[in-house]
Amino acid sequence: MLIVYLEKLALDIKSFVRLIVCILLHYSGITKLCETLDKGPAGIKILAYHDIADKGYLNLEVPEKMFRNHMRYLVENNYNLISLEEAADLLESCRKVPRKTIVITFDDGYKSLYPAVFPIVKEFDIPITVFLATGSIGSSNGSLPPFVDAIAHAIRNTSKRELDLTAWNFMSYPLNSAILKEQYSKNLTTKNRTKFLEFIFGQLGVDIVDYDLKNKMLSWEEIIEMSNEGISFGAHTHTHPSLSRIPIEEAKEEIMLSKKLIERQIGKEITTFAYPYGSNKDINREVRDIVEDIGFKCACVLKDGINWAGNDVFLLKRACVTNQIKTTLLSFFSEAVFSVQMTGALNFIYNSRIKKMSRCQKEKQKINILYIIDQLKGGGGTERHLVRLATLLDRKRFKTAISFFDGASGALHEEIRKHGIPVKDLNLRRIYSPKALVQGIRLARFMRGNNIDIVQTFHFNSDTLGVFVSRLAGVPKIVSSRRDTGDLKKPRQIFLNKLMDRFIDRFIMVCNTVGRRVHESEGVPEHKAVTIYNGVDVERFSNISPGEIESLRTKLGVAENDFVVGIAAIFRPEKAYHVFFEGIEKVLPTIKNLKVLVLGFGPTKEYFESYCNKGPLKNVVRFLGFVEEVERFLPLMDVFCLVPNKNEGFSNAILEAMAAGRPVIASDVGGNAEAVVHNEIGIIIPPDDPASLSRAILELYNNPERRLEMGQRARERAANSFSLGKMIKEHERFYEEVFRENGVHRKRTFSRKVCEGTRRKELDLTTETQIKE
Repeated sequence: MLIVYLEKLALDIKSFVRLIVCILLHYSGITKLCETLDKGPAGIKILAYHDIADKGYLNLEVPEKMFRNHMRYLVENNYNLISLEEAADLLESCRKVPRKTIVITFDDGYKSLYPAVFPIVKEFDIPITVFLATGSIGSSNGSLPPFVDAIAHAIRNTSKRELDLTAWNFMSYPLNSAILKEQYSKNLTTKNRTKFLEFIFGQLGVDIVDYDLKNKMLSWEEIIEMSNEGISFGAHTHTHPSLSRIPIEEAKEEIMLSKKLIERQIGKEITTFAYPYGSNKDINREVRDIVEDIGFKCACVLKDGINWAGNDVFLLKRACVTNQIKTTLLSFFSEAVFSVQMTGALNFIYNSRIKKMSRCQKEKQKINILYIIDQLKGGGGTERHLVRLATLLDRKRFKTAISFFDGASGALHEEIRKHGIPVKDLNLRRIYSPKALVQGIRLARFMRGNNIDIVQTFHFNSDTLGVFVSRLAGVPKIVSSRRDTGDLKKPRQIFLNKLMDRFIDRFIMVCNTVGRRVHESEGVPEHKAVTIYNGVDVERFSNISPGEIESLRTKLGVAENDFVVGIAAIFRPEKAYHVFFEGIEKVLPTIKNLKVLVLGFGPTKEYFESYCNKGPLKNVVRFLGFVEEVERFLPLMDVFCLVPNKNEGFSNAILEAMAAGRPVIASDVGGNAEAVVHNEIGIIIPPDDPASLSRAILELYNNPERRLEMGQRARERAANSFSLGKMIKEHERFYEEVFRENGVHRKRTFSRKVCEGTRRKELDLTTETQIKE
C-alpha cells in the first residue's frame, strides 16, 4: 500500500515540475521563438485524444474549450494538419515530411465527439480519425462502454472509500489513490471482464444500468453522419482487450470483427487501426502481423514520440494528450503545456539529437550501450561475459562503454583498452555512502557524454545505484542481466531489487530457471524478460596439439593411463567443494589410477588444500589456482564435474568443458540441466549428494565408449546451441529490439518495404518475448 501512495506522490511531483517548466518555457518566449524559427523535426507527431468533458476520474477527458484552443493554436501557428492515411503514405514512401506535421486522432468513440469535436474540426477544416471499439457503440441500446470508463463511473458515484478485490487475487485499494487502472482487465477474458465489472459495481453499490453509463458512446446514426461529412473512422477491436494477452485466434477475430462492422455501417473501407491500451505490453509480433495481413494500411500504439520517414507504419507512435495535460485550473496552463508539447522545447533541452534524425542518418548511427558491473577484477564468468559483449558486438552498429564500481588491472582491462572502449572506474565499494552521491554524478555525466541509449547492469549494486543514476541521467532504456537464482540475497536486497525493478525496462535471464526464480522472488513480469544463454568459443578448444597435452601431463605428473576428473569453480560455499571431495573419496578404492585437477581460486581454497593434504586425497588432487587458458587443461580430463548446491546461473565452465568434448557431471541447480542433457552428454545428479556423484563417476569410468560418445555430443551441442557467435547475435537482435522501443527508430526492421520501395522477402523479427515490454 505504501508503494502505491509513493508512486502517486512521485507522479504528482513530476507533473507539477513539468507544469512549472512548461509555463516558464512558454511565457519566456522560448516556444514562440521555436515556432518562429520553424526548426521542428521533419517527422510526424500524432496526437491521441479520448473524451471531451470538463473533468474525469482517470484524466482521459479534455474540456471542450481546451480542445478548441489546441486546434486554434495549431492553425494559427501554421502546422501541417493531415489525415492519418496521408501520414502513413508519407512515412511508407520515405518522401520528405514537411516540418510541423500533425495528425489528430480520437480513441474509443465517445458520444461527446458528436456535439463537441465534430463542429470544431469542421470550423477549422481539420482532418481527424476516430477509432471505434465497436462493442461499445450505441451504448444507449444496451452495450457497456470500455472497462476503464465503467470503473471510473462507479468510483465517481459511490460513497465508499475502498474496494476489496481479494476475491479476484488482487488487494484492497483506496479509491482516492487512483490505482484502478485498465491493467485489472487485461488478463481477463471478455466473459470474465463482464463478471469482474458486475462484482465491482456490487462492491461499490452502484447501478450498472445507470443512464449516464448506458449513454456514453456514439450511436451508429451519429457515426454515419460524421462519416458522410468527411470524418475518418478506424478500427479499435470489438471489446477493447489487450491483444497480446488473449489467444491469437481470439485477437484476430476481435480485429476482423471491428473492421467488418464499421465497413458495413458506413459503407467505406477501413484502413487504419489502433491497438487497445497501446503500450508495448499489449502488442506483440503476431498481433502486429495480423493487423497488416488483414489489410489495414497503418496502426497506432499509444506512446509519445515522433514518427520518422521509414518507420514501421504498423507501430506508429501517438502522444496521449490527456496524459500530459493534467490541469484545467487556468487556460494559460493548458496553452503553455500544449505549446511546449508541439514545439518539442523539452525534447530540445533533454534530447535534442533526436530532432535532427532523418531516415538515412539514423541507419548510419550506432546504438550506444553502457555496461555497469559491480567489480571487474579477475576472470569471473560474468566479467568475461561482459567483456565479450563489449568487444564482439558489431562495431558498425554498436558502440560500447564499461563502468564498474570496483576494479583492478589485469588481462580483462588490457583487452578492453586494446579495443579502445571508454571506461569509467568509479572506485566505489559501498553504495550506501556520501561518496556514492559524488560518483553517481560522475557516472551520469559519463552517460550523457557518451550519448548512452541502453544501460545494461550486472549484480546487485549495479541493479540499484546503477539503475537509479541511469534514470536520473535520462537514459532511454535500462536492461538488467540476471546471472543466478539469487539464493544468497538478503531480504533487504530483495526489497531493493523489487523497488528498482519498476525502473528497469527489460531483463535478460541467463537461463529459464533463473527467469522463473526472479519472477517468483521479485515479481518481474514474464513479458519483460528474455532468456539468452551464455556462449562459448568452440574453436578455441580445437587447436590444442597432442604435444602440448603431453607436455602438460608431464608437468602435472599425470600419466596417460590415469583417469582424470576435473572441476573448475571459484572456492565459495555455494560451489559445494565438500560434496565434490567427499564423492571423490568414495571412488578411491575402485579407481586406483585416479587424478583430480582443481581449477579455481577463492576464500575457501586454503581450507580444502589443507583438507586434501591431510587425508587420502594427498597424492590425488592437484590445485592449479586461477587458470587463464583453461582450454589447455580440459583435454587432460576424462570427466568434468560441477556440483553447486545453490545460487547457480548458466555455467561458463560447463560450456567450456562441453566445447572441449568432455562429458559433464553436474548437480541439478540453476541452468545446469538446461545445458547438460541427462544421459546424452552427461549426468545430472541431485545437489548435496556425494553418493550420486560417486556413482556417476564410476558409471563413466566403467564405460569408456559411452564416455567418448557423450563427449562428442557435448561438443556438438556446444557448437549448435551455445556458440559464442549465436550469443552475440541474440544480444544484437535484443538491443535493436529494445532500441526500437525508444522512439528513435533508426532501423525499420518491422517494415515490409525499404526506402527504395522494394519488397523484403521476410521480416527481421526476434522472439515474441523480445517485443513485449
